[in-house]
Amino acid sequence: MKNALICFLKFPEPGHVKTRLAVDLGEAPAADLYATLAERVLTEVYPLENDYDLILYVDGRHDVSRFQSWLGDAWAYRLQGEGDLGARMAQAVQWALDAGYERVALIGSDCVGMDQVFIEEMFAALDEHDVVLGPSTDGGYYLIGLKAVYPWLFDDIEWSTDGAGNHPRQNRHAGPQGQAVRGKGGYRHPG
Repeated sequence: MKNALICFLKFPEPGHVKTRLAVDLGEAPAADLYATLAERVLTEVYPLENDYDLILYVDGRHDVSRFQSWLGDAWAYRLQGEGDLGARMAQAVQWALDAGYERVALIGSDCVGMDQVFIEEMFAALDEHDVVLGPSTDGGYYLIGLKAVYPWLFDDIEWSTDGAGNHPRQNRHAGPQGQAVRGKGGYRHPG
């Protein structure tokens, strides 16, 4: 079965990443922290057994060459589409399915603690479930695994807010069967 792990990634530009943390840390230290977290996440989830493809879905504010200068050119890069985060995530899932992937997982670039074994277990959970959600303590998700695009997971959500993670649970209708995986803390400023 062909699996895609899509990591949403921003360029670590001061003032554009970890903006809530930057209030206390400063813009440059917050950007440095983001870069460190992103590099660690990519190291942790790098597929050693070729059980899944890791694709970096990069913010379109910067050319792919900027990301290549930061992380190297050995990665598979794709530019994110237009719209809010939900629209871009739905577009990424649809692209992967159209490209022949049967199971797709979305992760952020700043939530450490996942590894190849965890990712493989999440993909295995999709054998029994239509959706796998990894809830974070800041109200969102650090992981969304799917076998199809379910618009209710992505539409009408105020992303990067404390209530983002409540939306799918409150508005879920009969249909896809889901499973939650272990919760994790997010690296977001509480205010």
